[in-house]
Amino acid sequence: FTMKCTVGGEALGAAAVLERFAHAYSKQTGSPLAPGGLHLRNSRGAAIACGALLPCGLSNGADLFVSVEGPPTAADAAPQPQ
Repeated sequence: FTMKCTVGGEALGAAAVLERFAHAYSKQTGSPLAPGGLHLRNSRGAAIACGALLPCGLSNGADLFVSVEGPPTAADAAPQPQ
């Protein structure tokens, strides 16, 4: 799943990016995805802490990647409150 999230102007928290990704993924696929098991990584695979404020030294237009911790569980598939 691919999502474009433009970061510019005000800083955006990495946790907010993961929430946006989970919401967009769920909306697009119809399969709920909990942001709690997601991790944000840069193009070299280095983890970006959930508390980090983007762009946190990343170059303009840098790609970020979301990885999932382990296989989905029943709790991950539970509907998320909107």
